[in-house]
Amino acid sequence: MAEDLTKRLKFLNPKATSGLDIGCSEGQITERIQMNTGITFVGLEPNIDDVTALSRYVKIIQGYAKEIPFTDSTFDFVLMISVLEHIQPNELKDSLSEVHRVLKYDGFLLIQIPNMNFPIEVHSRLPFQQFLPRTLGDKYLSIFSHGRVKKSEWYRTSPKKIISLASRVGLSLVNLERFQYPKSVFPKKFVFFYPILKIIPLDFILTFKRESVR
Repeated sequence: MAEDLTKRLKFLNPKATSGLDIGCSEGQITERIQMNTGITFVGLEPNIDDVTALSRYVKIIQGYAKEIPFTDSTFDFVLMISVLEHIQPNELKDSLSEVHRVLKYDGFLLIQIPNMNFPIEVHSRLPFQQFLPRTLGDKYLSIFSHGRVKKSEWYRTSPKKIISLASRVGLSLVNLERFQYPKSVFPKKFVFFYPILKIIPLDFILTFKRESVR
């Protein structure tokens, strides 16, 4: 993922100097992208439990997408990798509006989301769990997740929904692509699913732009 995003950022704006990674966890991917692009990133993460685990090279602060603690037009890039599906649906529009606010004019937002129509739910790793009503899905999760995850902390979303919300806050779609992981990083017990990725992608990457004022 870091290698793919590095190529995208360099292509979109090779002169960029500033970036924000929302939901960056401990900052491992952020750190690699920063090292590969020369862009200075800041991480925004709501759940900082262990400060000692955070990246030494990327400043990470606690906060939420719906209330980004930066001034208007601060960043050339904003990243939201495996984030939007964890934001409550009633907060999605406000979160994207905040991203629009902190992006510079002609700045870019890159979003990666899982394909919620893939046969395996990528968080729980359970077949078809995402298609069940939430209460029933959580029961299925509690029985078969073997303690990895006790309750769903994600919501169904789709490129269509995100594109619609992004358009409403002033972000223009630049590109929508399938993201293909190399076979070498695919979990061995699910490797038999790999050929399906050519038909049903595991992830999508969406690129949006804050257009300049004309």
